[in-house]
Amino acid sequence: MPSAPVQASGDFGRRLGKSIFWSFLDKWISRIFTLVVFVILGRLLTPSDFGAVALATSYVVFVTIFVDAGFGNALIQKAHLTKRDIGTAFSVSAVFGLALGGVSLLSAPAVADLFGSPQTAGVLRALSVSLFIQGLSSVPAALLEREMQFKALAIRRTSATFLSGTAAVVVALVGGGVWALVVQSLGFAVIGGVLVWVSTWRSMSIAFDLGSLRDLFNTSLGVLGIQFVTFVNSQADRLIVAIFLGVEPLGQYFFAMRIISLSIELFTAVFSNVGLSAFSKLQDDRPRLRALLYRLTSTTSLATVPVFAAIGAFASFFVPVVFGSQWLPAIPILQILIFLGALNSLLIFDRSVLIAVGRASTAFWLSVGQAGFGVALLLVAGPFGLVAVAAAVVVRQYVFWPVRMLVLRRIIQYRLTTYLAGWGTAMLGLVLAWGSAAAIMGTAPLWLAIIAFVLVYGLTYALLARRQVVDVVRIARRTVFERGRL
Repeated sequence: MPSAPVQASGDFGRRLGKSIFWSFLDKWISRIFTLVVFVILGRLLTPSDFGAVALATSYVVFVTIFVDAGFGNALIQKAHLTKRDIGTAFSVSAVFGLALGGVSLLSAPAVADLFGSPQTAGVLRALSVSLFIQGLSSVPAALLEREMQFKALAIRRTSATFLSGTAAVVVALVGGGVWALVVQSLGFAVIGGVLVWVSTWRSMSIAFDLGSLRDLFNTSLGVLGIQFVTFVNSQADRLIVAIFLGVEPLGQYFFAMRIISLSIELFTAVFSNVGLSAFSKLQDDRPRLRALLYRLTSTTSLATVPVFAAIGAFASFFVPVVFGSQWLPAIPILQILIFLGALNSLLIFDRSVLIAVGRASTAFWLSVGQAGFGVALLLVAGPFGLVAVAAAVVVRQYVFWPVRMLVLRRIIQYRLTTYLAGWGTAMLGLVLAWGSAAAIMGTAPLWLAIIAFVLVYGLTYALLARRQVVDVVRIARRTVFERGRL
């Protein structure tokens, strides 16, 4: 059936506000619980356990790209959607999931031998089941996101997170070791897949239409390419650490990156989750699209960068206290990677905008350039240890950032000063607040350093971003308490 036309301004704002509300509940409830589980597992398991699962997960993430085949984003972005499109996308994804899951199951020992990690073989066999689930659930989940039905997605993720996380803690407490992480990952996939089917099974059908397949591929090939290159951007560092340094150092690196990714998911993915859907509905209204981009980037930057600053400033205290002394080698890695998280709070929307306005190929070539540059840096850094790898990841992002900004500006004609205003203020606060805390921590109690950090950040915002902070608070209040329009 054809998709609904772009809604009037007021109705669209209310729908977007409600979508962000449910995305907020999804991300905060599930991610806070995930963080609690992560802390418990971090204290009970070893870096080698985390490293083995990180390596197996990288393989599964790679194969998942081809299971989905880019159809999910193609369905979200397609202006007029038919039942034949849905049936064709679902049928192809299901077949791909079955085939690639079987291949992964059989090839697990070879993959483990390639990285010199026999422990990874059993982990990879178990996680291969998630590919079957992904093949059956990717299209239903895309339909929910297309219609901005984030309530159903939030219930799905939250339920799956609580059940799988609880099971993982139980397994870890009885001495299950690495299998606690396997249970968490696989349980989330199975439970989430079942719940998304409960919400969408009436819309699913088995069908195959060559015209629909060709039409979907016209969009999905570009998205598929982006997802492949995104895999290189997000997973190449893990693979290079595993190759040059081994599974245990990979566990330390994964631990630090996991803290960064959880923070990003908590404070930025609330908005990025609705970004593609919202931008797609505004693809023919550039002034409103630009206005939404300005508000989202300003909101996420002002709310998120202080969190990364706090992580960097106080990592030497909270990591051993909260997670245990076995993670001390991860502290300098974490402090470097917070600059990656800070920049990503600004960059999470540019790819969604490009896809929404029909420039998926442009987003793809940008990703190709960044991936190639990043892999070259990582190959040079790999032999020099974890700190060098973390620095290479951050350098890659900042050096390629101006290219991404200029391309996006040429396509949607945004004002650079407006686009960067919130992020620039937040980064100035990071430098000043972190510096103040660091200067005090050596000679004064921790609580005094925390007070100085908060006061310096607050003063920076009060002087330079008062109006934007008021807007952030207003959006948060309406999103959480009123579920109203933005």
